[in-house]
Amino acid sequence: MPYEDSVQMANRFRAFISYSHKDLRWAKWLHKSIESFHTPGDIVSTPTKLGPAPARLTPVFRDQDDLASSSDLSKEIKDALGRSEFLIVICSPASAASKWVDREIQTFKELGRPDRILCLLVDGDPSRPNTPYDPFPPSLRVPYDHRGFPQEGQAEPIAADPRRSGDGPLLAKQKILAGLLGVGLDRLRRREYIRRQRRMLAITVASVSVTLLTSLLALFALNEKRAAQQSRDHGNHYHTEGPFHIVGIPNMHRSFGDLVRDTEKGLNGFNPGQEYMQLSSLLKRWLDFIYKSS
Repeated sequence: MPYEDSVQMANRFRAFISYSHKDLRWAKWLHKSIESFHTPGDIVSTPTKLGPAPARLTPVFRDQDDLASSSDLSKEIKDALGRSEFLIVICSPASAASKWVDREIQTFKELGRPDRILCLLVDGDPSRPNTPYDPFPPSLRVPYDHRGFPQEGQAEPIAADPRRSGDGPLLAKQKILAGLLGVGLDRLRRREYIRRQRRMLAITVASVSVTLLTSLLALFALNEKRAAQQSRDHGNHYHTEGPFHIVGIPNMHRSFGDLVRDTEKGLNGFNPGQEYMQLSSLLKRWLDFIYKSS
């Protein structure tokens, strides 16, 4: 089936994950990582070498049946390969020894898509080909042209490595995602970094807010107790000058109001790259306020 026809078919897959069932854990991890990924907003719909960048990279096909008793790839598998834009191979000595993984790679290359194959290296040593440690199935090393015909020579697969000795899980995942999106890795990593920073900032602000609120409630309770004690000592009726009046500190209620306004303004106007510095400044002012009021 020509590639142009297959990608226009309804219900196509963004990717087909090919793996040995001995590597099921990694296949599940990758499948979940891809289908839970949300493309950063400023990348969605931007032109890429694959067309406009999609908001999601779904659906992903992962065969959950064991083909050990079959004599050939099933019609379902062949159909899914034909409707997949990418093939992702989970590479390991187990997948290198699997005739079904090798057949899926060969079938995908025969469709004229040798440049749409991504590799995730989870075990083995690529520097030891043709040994029990070789992680690459034989068809990965065979070059094909875009008409689906094998060529002379030997291809050198490039793989993302989620192992600690390699890229690590995060970078390896980002490499696969960048390939599926058709964008540069640096661009995706930068956007992911900014998104994580904003998420951490939101968590920090929420935590600090809870801490400050708890401290202020304790401060006001202590203030009320002091005011009541002073009233009893002088034989006067208990009286305060409003909810933010602090006994013994003139104009403290005014300082509190200014601090609340400055905090609200600060939280709504963080400058990019200076979030933690500005948050630290606000937190220091609150701690000074609480210290002076206690």
